[in-house]
Amino acid sequence: MPWSMPSSGEQDGLRTSSDGGRPHAHSGTARAEFENIRSRRVPTRELFAVFTLLLIGFIWTWVGYTTTRDYSRSIENAQKAADNLSLALASQVAMRMELVEHVLAEVASRYEDDPAFDIRRWTADNGRRLRTIGEIFLLDSDGQNVRSSKMEGTRAPTLGEQRLLGALRNGSGPPIVVGRRGLDIPTGRPSVSMAVSLKDGSGSFAGIVGAVVDASSLLGSGNGIDVGLSGVMSISNDGNLTARKPAALGHIREEWSSTSQARAGADNCRLGKSNLDGVDRIMCDHGVGDTPMTASVGLATYEVTAEYKASRRNYWIWSSLFTVVIAAFAGNFFIREKRMERVASKLADSESRLREKSGSLTTTLNSVAEGIALFGPDDRLKVINRQGYDLLSFPPEAAAENWHVHDLVAFQIAQGHFADFPPGTPVQAVLDAEYSGGGLKDAAPIYKRAVGNGSILEIRTYHSADGGTTRTYLDVTEREHTARALEAAKEAAESGNRAKSEFVATMSHEIRTPLNGVIGMANLLSDSDLDDRQRHYVGTIRRCGDALLSIVEDILDFSKLEAGRVELECIAFETSEVARSVADILENKAAEKDLAVTYSEQAGFPRWSKGDPNRLRQVLWNLVGNAIKFTDEGWIEIEASLVERGGAQFLRYRISDTGIGIPEEARNRLFRQFEQTDPSVSRRFGGTGLGLAICRRIVEAFGGDLGFVSEVGQGSTFFFEIPHLEPAGSGAEVSASTTALEPERRILVVEDNGINQEVAYALLTKLGHDVVLAASGSEALDRIRDGRFDLVLMDLNMPMMDGYETTLAIRELPGGTGSVPIIATTADASLEARERCREVGMNGFLSKPFDLARLEAALAGDDAAASPPVPLSQAPVLDDRRVAELVSQLGPQLVQRLATEFEAEADVLPDGVRGPEGERTRAVHNLRGSAANLGLVRTVVQCDHLKIVLERGADPEAALEALMATAREASRLLASSANAEAA
Repeated sequence: MPWSMPSSGEQDGLRTSSDGGRPHAHSGTARAEFENIRSRRVPTRELFAVFTLLLIGFIWTWVGYTTTRDYSRSIENAQKAADNLSLALASQVAMRMELVEHVLAEVASRYEDDPAFDIRRWTADNGRRLRTIGEIFLLDSDGQNVRSSKMEGTRAPTLGEQRLLGALRNGSGPPIVVGRRGLDIPTGRPSVSMAVSLKDGSGSFAGIVGAVVDASSLLGSGNGIDVGLSGVMSISNDGNLTARKPAALGHIREEWSSTSQARAGADNCRLGKSNLDGVDRIMCDHGVGDTPMTASVGLATYEVTAEYKASRRNYWIWSSLFTVVIAAFAGNFFIREKRMERVASKLADSESRLREKSGSLTTTLNSVAEGIALFGPDDRLKVINRQGYDLLSFPPEAAAENWHVHDLVAFQIAQGHFADFPPGTPVQAVLDAEYSGGGLKDAAPIYKRAVGNGSILEIRTYHSADGGTTRTYLDVTEREHTARALEAAKEAAESGNRAKSEFVATMSHEIRTPLNGVIGMANLLSDSDLDDRQRHYVGTIRRCGDALLSIVEDILDFSKLEAGRVELECIAFETSEVARSVADILENKAAEKDLAVTYSEQAGFPRWSKGDPNRLRQVLWNLVGNAIKFTDEGWIEIEASLVERGGAQFLRYRISDTGIGIPEEARNRLFRQFEQTDPSVSRRFGGTGLGLAICRRIVEAFGGDLGFVSEVGQGSTFFFEIPHLEPAGSGAEVSASTTALEPERRILVVEDNGINQEVAYALLTKLGHDVVLAASGSEALDRIRDGRFDLVLMDLNMPMMDGYETTLAIRELPGGTGSVPIIATTADASLEARERCREVGMNGFLSKPFDLARLEAALAGDDAAASPPVPLSQAPVLDDRRVAELVSQLGPQLVQRLATEFEAEADVLPDGVRGPEGERTRAVHNLRGSAANLGLVRTVVQCDHLKIVLERGADPEAALEALMATAREASRLLASSANAEAA
C-alpha cells in the first residue's frame, strides 16, 4: 500500500518542547529557508513587470502571424482539393459518356448491317445495360422520320433532335454530339440527348442514332468524390446547366459572383457565391474530354476553413491561458514575500496536525473488517491493526518490538495457528510452503490458508516502493462454504441433466422395439391379398410408423449430442463421394414430388479431406431432406466450394431449394430444439424440430458454423463451413494411393460368413491378389503358421475365437510371422471398435460394406469410413449404386448366386434367434454383414433393430417377422436388378 506508519524514532523526532509548543528542529530549518528565499528575490518590481509585458506581447504577435498563415494554407489546400475533385469528376463523366457512345455505336452498327433492325426488341433484350438510357431513336438523313424504342412506327423529330442532326451532318465535329438539357416527359426528370452519325452501305451519311439519357446518371453518385455537406458537383454544356448535385430544378444556368481568382494562379478555379443558394465556395472546372461539357466541383468556404477556425480558437484559448498564467505568476511574485513570512507559523501548526492524522489513521485501521499488517524491507513487522491480531494470533508486543516474519511464524506454529502444520513443525517447512522458501517478497499476490480453528483466511500481498510489504487478511470461511455448496448444486444439476439425456436415449430405444414390429407387420400385410380400402389402411399404418420412427431417431441422436457421447472421427475421405451419396439416395424421394436434386463443385474444391465423413453426411442428409420436405415444385441444389479465411481453409456447402421459405418472425428460433417455424408447418409436414438443432451441434463440433438465407415463397439456402485438413501427403498422392498398390499380394481373408467370403475373394482377385480364405480364428492361425502372407483381412465377430483374440495370438508368433499387417473388417464403425483394434495391434480398419475403391484405399493404408446409419423411414430396400458396383466388379451371375445364398441364409435366421442365448445376436450379426455387403439397406437397419431387441431381452418375434419379410423381398429385388444390369 502507498502509506506507512511512522516508527518510534520518527515519533520521537516530532516531540514538542514546552516553550509555546514551537517545533525545535523544524522551526530552525523553516526560518533559514525563508531568509534564503528573501535574499534571492528579484531586485526591483519594475524590471519584472516590463519583462512580463514583453512576453505577453510576443505571444499575441505570434498568434496573429500563425492564424493568418493557417488561413492562407487552408484556402490553398481547399483549392487544390477542388481542382483534383473536378478533374476526377470530369473523368467519371467522360467514362459514362463513353459507355453511352458504345451503346450508340453498337446500334449504328446493327442498323448499318440491317436497316430493318428492330430497335424496340433490341432495347428490351438489353434492359440491364440500358437502365440509365430512357430512349434510343433513329433519325433519317432527311430529318423527317424518327424510329424510337418507345413506340412502334415513326414520329416527327423534335427540335433538339433536328439540332443534333444538323451538328452531325457535315461530319466535321466530334464523333458524338451532346444536346442541351431537356425534360423527359414520361419520368418528369431532366434529360440530355446524345447522338452519333449513321452510314449507309456506301459510307455516306444516312442519319443519326441518339439516346435520351437521365442527366443525373451522367453525374452518377460521385463515387470517391467527397464535397462535404454544402459542396456541389455539376455538369454544364456550353454554360448551360446539365446536372447538379444537390439538384437545382428549374434553373438553366448557375452563375458565380467571384470574389477573387485562384491563389495559385489556376485559371479554372475561383472564389465566389452561387446565384442558386448564396453559399460562398471555392469552385474549380475541368472539361470533359473533347466535348463542350464542363465538370465543376465546389467546396463550401466555411467547411474548408473549419479546421483553421478551430485551430485559431485554440490559439486564442492557449494564448489567453498563458497570459493569465504569466499574470498570475507576476502577481505571485509580488506577494511572495508576504507568503514567506507565514511559512514559519504553518510549520509549527503542521506538528499538531501530524499527531492528529496519526491518531485518525490508527482509528481507521482498527475499524476495518480486514486484518492489515505492514512489514519493512527487512520483513520486520511495523504496524498491525486490531483485526490482524485477532486473525493471526500475534503476541501484543510483536509490532512494538518489530518481530521478524521468521519469529512470527514460529510463534504461530506453537499456538497451533496453521491447520496444515501441527505444533513442532520446523519453521522452514512453513516458509517453504507460504513464501517459496524466501521472504515476503516471494509470497503469492493472493492465496487462501486454513487456520487451526477451522476458519479460512484470504491473504493478499502488496509491495510498496520502499521495498516494504503490506498484507491484508480476510476471513472468507462463510464465502468458501457457500461456493462449495453452489458447486455441489451445479454438479447435481448436471447429473440430473445427464440422467435426463440417458432416459431419453433409453426410452427412444424401447419405443423403437414395438414400433419396428408395427412397421414389419405392416410390410407383411401389404404383401398379402388386400382390397383397395384395406391397402389404404395398411399404407397409413406404414407411413405413421415411419414418421414416428423418424421422430424417435431424431430424439435419440439429439440426446447423444446433448450428453456429449458423440465424438468426431479424423480420417481421410473423398469429399465428392459424401455429397453424391446423399444426392443419389434421396433422389428417389425427390422424384416422388417431381423434384430435381443436383450436386456441383466449384473450381479448386479438393477431392480429399480429413475429418468425419459420417457426421458430414448426416448434416447433408438432414438439410437436403428438409429441402425436399418443404419444396413442392422446382429443384434442390447442393454446391460445394473451398474458402479461405484467416489463413485457414474451409469446406463450404450450400443447399438451396425453391420451397416455401422461412418467415422473418420464425428465423430466430429456427435452430432451437423441438421448435418449428409455426404450428401449421408441423401439422402439414410433420417432424420434431430437432433436425436443424442436431445439424448445428454437429457443425459446431467440427469447429464451423451453420447459417441460412430465405425469402418466403421463393425458397431457402442453408450453408455451413467445416475446417479442411489435408490428408498425409499431397492430394495427388492421396488419390493415387488407392491405385499404386504392390501387385500380387498374398492376402489371408478371415471371415466366417460365406457371402462375405465370396465378395472379398472376388474383389481381391479382381485387383490381382492371391487370396486364401479362413472361416475361423483357429484356422487363420494354422494357415499363417504354414505359409507367408503379405496382409490379413480380419473379421472381428466370429464364433469361438473372435478377431481380437486371433490378432493377439498372431502377434505372439515368433519371427516375422507375428508382424504381418492386419486390417479389421467389421460392420461396427464406432470409435470404441477402432480404438480396441489399435490396442490389440491391428494396422488398419475397413468398415462393411466395402466396394472396390474403399478396399483399395484400405490396402493402401487409409482407414475407410462406413456410411452413416439410415433411418428406417428413409431406408430404401436396395442401394442401387452399390448393386451397380457389385455387378460391375463381380459380374451379374455371381451377384445372382449371392442373392440366392443370402435368401437361404435368411431362412435359417429364426433358428438362430430362437436358439441358445450366446448365438442369437451372432446370427443377426452375420446376416447383417451379408446384407451390408450386398447393399440391402433396409435389411441392415432392421437387423440393427432386432439386435437391440435381443440385447434388451424383449420379445423378438415381431421384429423377426418384419426382418424376414424385408430380407426375402430384398433378395428377389437384388436378383432382378442383377439381371437388369446385365441386360
